[in-house]
Amino acid sequence: MSLGHFAQSAALLLFLASGSYLKADALRIGSISLEPNQEIKEWQPFADYLAKKMKSLGVENSELKIAQSPRDMIHLLNQGKLDLYIDSPLIGAIICSYAPCSPFLRRWKKGVKEYRSIIFTKKNSPIHSLKDLRGKSIAFENEFSSSGFIAPTYYIRQQGLKILPKNQESKSSKLARYIFAIEDENTFLWVIKGRVEAGATDEIKYNELSSEIRKDMKVIHRSPPLPRHIVFTWNELPKRKRDLLENILLNIDKDAGASEILSTFNRTSRFDRIPKKIDPSHRKHHWIHENRDENDDISPSELRCDEREKKEDSLESK
Repeated sequence: MSLGHFAQSAALLLFLASGSYLKADALRIGSISLEPNQEIKEWQPFADYLAKKMKSLGVENSELKIAQSPRDMIHLLNQGKLDLYIDSPLIGAIICSYAPCSPFLRRWKKGVKEYRSIIFTKKNSPIHSLKDLRGKSIAFENEFSSSGFIAPTYYIRQQGLKILPKNQESKSSKLARYIFAIEDENTFLWVIKGRVEAGATDEIKYNELSSEIRKDMKVIHRSPPLPRHIVFTWNELPKRKRDLLENILLNIDKDAGASEILSTFNRTSRFDRIPKKIDPSHRKHHWIHENRDENDDISPSELRCDEREKKEDSLESK
């Protein structure tokens, strides 16, 4: 090796050893879904857009990590394998009680900034209030759902009722039973057909039902408004990355080049700061710990899909 080549090689080794070069990095974004392929299809363009906008900080690409349960998401965050996690507000607040993450911004998913959880029954049902659910059955969407599980179970418990799976034995007389419908369409169908006596969903989906179907139903409970979706950040995310992400997301709706990306991303219309009156971080322990029964099987750290029901006939075939 010539003296010149030796000097160049030595200089390169010293440069690499010093750590003064800009290390290539990936922006890591997490979600929870039982349909990871569909999730990746909808989320990848958005993730790639953010990574491209963060090249000045050494971000070269994006990585999507799709967890199948809240427990898996908690594991990813505790291992420091995510920068952002995007989800419904209450399941996110639960996860951030077990992992190092915090609410960051509000996402207007499908153009909606906030929504409400509702509980409904047939119009001719003797159930008129949450107290009337004693001894009755109710369909929830799935264990990940803020509006279709977490919020309604909280309000039911506030009435002094326990809420247990339909097939779990209990000697309690103050009890309501539940089953997971997995799809909102199943929840509506099961109430209509009498498989369950009540159902939980969000107000948006309920109002999308045809007037012909809704005229035979009644709403017995509406929750306070909830943010439609929340972007959570890993608590160890460097401030410069956090600040840049905030600027990108708060201005993404003004970027003409991002309109198709936002449309693919579940028709997201914009991101904004979370109003304090509905910031889930202010109430997360309120939702998780208050009014819990030590014998309840509903444990946020153990949530999983044990009671999956296959999607049934569409409403049109009722």
